[in-house]
Amino acid sequence: MLGCLREVRFLICSRVKEYKAAADAPVRLPIKIEPLNREQIQQGLRAADDVETNGLLDAIEKDPLLAEAVETPFYLNTAQLLFASSKVWEEFEFVATDVEGRKAELTERFVASALRKMSDKYAPEDSKKYLGFLADRMERFGLVEFELVDLQGKWTSWKFYDFLPFTLVFCLIFSLSLSLILDEEFFNELFWVGIGWGLIIGKEIGGRNSQWKYREIKTLDYNFISIDKVLKGAKRNFLTGLSLGLIISSIFCVFAWVNGDFYFGLLSVLIIAPFVLVFVFVLGFVAFMFQGETGSFLIIRKPYKRFFNSMKQMHFSIIKHLLLRCRLYKKGLMPFSLVIFLNLHTQYSIFESSGGSWRFRHRILQDYFRAHWQQYYAVQYPTEAERLA
Repeated sequence: MLGCLREVRFLICSRVKEYKAAADAPVRLPIKIEPLNREQIQQGLRAADDVETNGLLDAIEKDPLLAEAVETPFYLNTAQLLFASSKVWEEFEFVATDVEGRKAELTERFVASALRKMSDKYAPEDSKKYLGFLADRMERFGLVEFELVDLQGKWTSWKFYDFLPFTLVFCLIFSLSLSLILDEEFFNELFWVGIGWGLIIGKEIGGRNSQWKYREIKTLDYNFISIDKVLKGAKRNFLTGLSLGLIISSIFCVFAWVNGDFYFGLLSVLIIAPFVLVFVFVLGFVAFMFQGETGSFLIIRKPYKRFFNSMKQMHFSIIKHLLLRCRLYKKGLMPFSLVIFLNLHTQYSIFESSGGSWRFRHRILQDYFRAHWQQYYAVQYPTEAERLA
């Protein structure tokens, strides 16, 4: 981490071995910070002299294993959070007979205490499941910090029928539209023709759109527009709009001639084709103009900032994001109100947050929740890659 304090620049590195290997690291004065020893910890706690620190100080004097465990900064911080509730050492009922066991007990007691404080909103076991899912996917996909845009379709498995509702809705809308436009009755022969074609077209569109589960949900933070891009988009979408307009108007023309209305068929070609051409040209031109070379924010302070900036550029990736959230909520893998959930757990020291991203307070916590996930849920909820393997 790079920083500056009173015009003095500094670099903090937690990887000692890698730093030693970089013999030409451009720093003037390297300083290695060693862990606190027991005497230093006790001295600091005595100096604070309040109810919270006195409880921890008393516990350290009674429990040699705890005293050794808190020499690791994470466990010292965790013990401080536990004893901040004014509990005494006896109430935690530690039973481990070695230091590693005491560290595990500290983590277990802290997690149980934190989740119990939020039990009015989320059941502790549900929270452990959500946090385990997040910890596991962050590890699998190499994430240190989590942003909403990191949530991807490949995080879960999919079945062929997941997109069946889209096909059925499209089929119904297509058939009703066809029968109402070309006839006054609802359930006529055109309705059943529309049902057949709706199933075929809806299946095709649904199948193509279902491929987004394999694709990355991307955002456009900001975009660079060029004349070449504008001209290329104009040419491409003019041809697309013209072709689509002729196809749609021809379909209406054929149906009109079959029903003996020659003039309506001719009129459909003259009106529908130009209308579709203009509509597709304008819509496609605007959408294409905002595709291409883009830039990205390094840090965001608001969770939905990337999505909102994308919407300003006619890129609505937030729709896919919300659909994925619905899918994960339905499977019981995440709460739908994800930001509220993450912020609440930040408040109780499970996460740390910069406003637009979250990370587990320590790798030890992430490993704890991931181990819980692996033990109880990993086989039941594979990733898409695991399901296809």
